[in-house]
Amino acid sequence: MKVVLAEQVCFGCPSAWDVVTDAGDYLYLKYRWGMASVWRELGDRLVLVRSVSFGGPLDAWTTLEEFARVVGFELALEAPYKPLPDPNEGYDWDSIPAWLP
Repeated sequence: MKVVLAEQVCFGCPSAWDVVTDAGDYLYLKYRWGMASVWRELGDRLVLVRSVSFGGPLDAWTTLEEFARVVGFELALEAPYKPLPDPNEGYDWDSIPAWLP
């Protein structure tokens, strides 16, 4: 299956995308708890069509490229894709929070 349009709708916990295939199908892709799941729009609801386990049971972040590889999709994007920015970029994980004494 080829993904021709993609928009990231959540950075992580879960990582999620709205995509359109070359057949015109709308899919919702989500990665959470180490599970890549593909949901298809069916009328007014989403139906799970594929689920693949990868990573650890607490994993909830991946890239669109890695997600596509794992579930067997080909990325053939017809419009520019820009992932959401990392909300933790620039954070110093070794610093002591200001609210701690």
